[in-house]
Amino acid sequence: MSSLSPSRVGGARLIFALGLLMVLGSALAACSSAPAATTRPATTGPDASCSGVSGTHHVRVVVEVSRTKIVSNCVGFSTTSLSAIKALDGSHIAFGTQHYSTGVAICSADGVPAHYSQCFSSTGPYWALFISRNGAPWRAASVGLSEVALRSGDSIGVRYDSQSGTAAKPPTPVRA
Repeated sequence: MSSLSPSRVGGARLIFALGLLMVLGSALAACSSAPAATTRPATTGPDASCSGVSGTHHVRVVVEVSRTKIVSNCVGFSTTSLSAIKALDGSHIAFGTQHYSTGVAICSADGVPAHYSQCFSSTGPYWALFISRNGAPWRAASVGLSEVALRSGDSIGVRYDSQSGTAAKPPTPVRA
């Protein structure tokens, strides 16, 4: 367990919440009027938008790499739903995964951590998975990554989280 004080943990979660609010707030304005075009590379920070993203439907992929770096991208698709794995693949954000008997787990995102031998350890940080359905508040995923199906307007968020304490829910996201 970590020796982080409640005030440091609370401050880090507040920074995460504010960062997600900025990223997802800008996504609402951009996705609501985006013309169909080609997929574009991931954007860092709150200026990420759906402008220029192909597909009749969109989902948002948000990665809190650190307290100071949030990477986000809008992924377009034309089917009624999109698997979370396909959303990650289409996000142009580098993800490392491993297959387990219970499904697929995220081991690294955007190069963090730089090296790993397993996704989960008894003491190290891990990638916590959150889902927002059509702009509803974030909820910790109750199933593994390979079991998540996304629909237009949904968002998938991951955060590199310590194993100490209960992770606070991010702020209410906006519709992708």
